[in-house]
Amino acid sequence: MTSPKILLTRACTRLIAVFGRGMVISVGSILAVCLVASAAAFLFLNTAAPRTLTVTSGPAGSTFYRNAERYQKILAREGVTLKILPSDGSPENLKRLADPKARVDIGFVLGGAAGDRSFDPLMSLGSVSYQPLMVFYRGEKRELLSQFKGKRLNVGPAGSGPHDLALALLKANGIVPGEGTVLDETDFEDPGKELRAGRVDAVFLMGDSTAGSVMRKLLRDGDVRLFSFVQTDAYVRRVKELTKLRLPRGG
Repeated sequence: MTSPKILLTRACTRLIAVFGRGMVISVGSILAVCLVASAAAFLFLNTAAPRTLTVTSGPAGSTFYRNAERYQKILAREGVTLKILPSDGSPENLKRLADPKARVDIGFVLGGAAGDRSFDPLMSLGSVSYQPLMVFYRGEKRELLSQFKGKRLNVGPAGSGPHDLALALLKANGIVPGEGTVLDETDFEDPGKELRAGRVDAVFLMGDSTAGSVMRKLLRDGDVRLFSFVQTDAYVRRVKELTKLRLPRGG
């Protein structure tokens, strides 16, 4: 059997005999340049910035979702399409980002949400905004979290941002599950209704998993109080993810 190398040599010799050496060299050069250009174009297209991205946000109306909508408009001006994939908040976003099968490119996650777990493939692009923890309660005015001992407290679903932070702050005040204190993990659709009905005494909420409309409704509810953290400096020292911010009254 004749080898491919011999066949190629014979073909080149025949082409030279018919068209002349100059023509064969010219055509060969053109083909070589075309192949190099095609290879370069292929590599460029495969390494160029994507024109479509998917972000895992939060529930509709949440701070995370609204931030995703803002980025969607900004990227659209640059010809990039941003697809928004709603979620239940930080825990689900972190799970999706760590799972290649989830097919998400970016996502919003609360600082400290990873805990002691390692997510080596993931990289933080920086901080986007502050997420305040809001504690709404009913009854007489309270200035210390320790005064909620023995009450029924809604700390949000297990694994959520408010849940983990609430447990850390309550523990720092000597409040743990049991000992007369009930920690409720229900994801309430209308926390204000539950407070007014007396089913819970306080709720812990954060913007990553709670719609802004729910927060505003609670702030305007005359039967519900917003807890003021007078021990802020101490909490910032004890919980590294916390930051103290001063906002003017009415701000």
